[in-house]
Amino acid sequence: MSFISGADIDSFTVTSPSLGNFRFLPISGESNTFDMGGLRNQDNGTVAAGGKRVQSKYRVPGIFEFAAVGDDPINLNEYQTACNLAGANEEQTWNIILLNGSQWTGTGAIEGDIKLDPLKATFSFKVVCGQGWTKSVNANY
Repeated sequence: MSFISGADIDSFTVTSPSLGNFRFLPISGESNTFDMGGLRNQDNGTVAAGGKRVQSKYRVPGIFEFAAVGDDPINLNEYQTACNLAGANEEQTWNIILLNGSQWTGTGAIEGDIKLDPLKATFSFKVVCGQGWTKSVNANY
């Protein structure tokens, strides 16, 4: 799989048609997993006449997994927001801005568990975008 890394996350925002706009605060220095999605190749184990191997193409969604700060350890509003977004019957528009200036946008939803660490007031979740992530601003190097 093709993973992109190398810069910390500056901000992670979401726009939900029914719930509104929200911003999650990523934890600095944490390892995050980002797969922009798209087409992949798979060798299906067969060879055509003439010795050419048969290769299948398939599409994978864009995936972003990260840990966020819950700045209110009593009410955990950010955690509740993530749970509400996961329960919505719609996809949302997600926007990731990295410290190097890169900006990635995708349409998708929270998938899987939303894991809360009440001791650290942090939680983690995964956003899956069916059409993948699109880079909308290039870094200035």
